[in-house]
Amino acid sequence: VRIGRRLAVATKEITWEQFEQCRKGWPHVGGRPRNEGYTRTDDSPKIEVSWYQAAAYCNWLSEKEGIPKEQWCYAPNAGGQYAAGMSTRENFLQLTGYRLPTLAEWEFACRAGTETARYYGRGEALLPRYAWFRDNAGSYPLPVGLLKPNSLGLFDMLGNVLEFIHDAIPNNPRA
Repeated sequence: VRIGRRLAVATKEITWEQFEQCRKGWPHVGGRPRNEGYTRTDDSPKIEVSWYQAAAYCNWLSEKEGIPKEQWCYAPNAGGQYAAGMSTRENFLQLTGYRLPTLAEWEFACRAGTETARYYGRGEALLPRYAWFRDNAGSYPLPVGLLKPNSLGLFDMLGNVLEFIHDAIPNNPRA
């Protein structure tokens, strides 16, 4: 897949600590405190977040960076909430605000220019060096960025937790 625009992707998954900064600055984002029994550290990836909260986090990052509101990619619903009825802005792919990657963008970033099934090559022998999964992580997410990155310098593109992508926006005709 060819991506016909500039693209920037965070090198690591969003952590609990990062999301908590958003939650404190934008109380309407919601979310729950860290579940100590499942996610043990603040530098573990944020889980138990809705797609809507992820979109709100993107707008919060845009605000924090001083990006003008007309460049933000997500518009809250009629009640001003990040929930059912919210939408993406017209031409959101050309806007400069933060947003979730599309499926094509995520796959491009994950593969890092490779043509193999996994960005580190074929087979499963090297998998524990690049990804947290049941056999090497147990049953809970581990801190971000501890294993080897792909050749673009992106960590945890395989394993640990699932990522949201833009294409998954619920009930959005522009997705």
